[in-house]
This record gives sequence, structure tokens and C-alpha cells, in this order.
Amino acid sequence: MKKSRFTESQIVAILKEGEDGMAVAQLARKHVQYVPGDSSLALNLFADRSIDILSIDACHETDAVLRDVDCRIPELAAGPIVAGDDHGWSSVAQAASLRFADARVTPSGCA
Repeated sequence: MKKSRFTESQIVAILKEGEDGMAVAQLARKHVQYVPGDSSLALNLFADRSIDILSIDACHETDAVLRDVDCRIPELAAGPIVAGDDHGWSSVAQAASLRFADARVTPSGCA
């Protein structure tokens, strides 16, 4: 099983940066890779099992959400966090329930 691309000490260091006052936006720019565009066109950007946290914010049609999720599944590390928004849209909720039956949904986005 492939581990996270971050070691435990690296994760602790990132958390310490936040505790020391680094703005979330600055932390994100430093440690997150933002990939705009169609998920299927970005298939070769990441190695299999290399994504620890995935946030999808794209087309809200059920089939489009399923495509976005399905093309990323091989790249997800063990025990990933998969996040999205607009679960209030019936099309997004349907896709989420089809792929993530045990998903935890919160109205505020904070669990």
C-alpha cells in the first residue's frame, strides 16, 4: 500500500505553519496543486494512489460528477478525503450517494 506523499513530520510542519499564523490561502498556494479544467484531461498529472485530499467543484450534472470522481479514483491514496460542494443540488447528491454511500454531509461544509 502506498503511503501519503507527505511524511508525518511534514504534515506536522504544515500544521505548525498554520498555528504560527500562516494564512490558509498562503498554505494552500504552498502545498496544494490546483488543476483547473476537465478532470478527464488531467489524468496523467498524478501517479496512482498519490492524492490524499481531493476537492471537486465542477459541473453539477450527475453524469459529469460521476465522471469527475471515477477518473480520479485510481489516483486516490488509501483513506483519502474527498470533498465537494453543492450537495443541495439533487444531481450532485445523487452522484455522491452512488459513489460514497457512507459520505458525511454537513450543511456548513464543516464537520
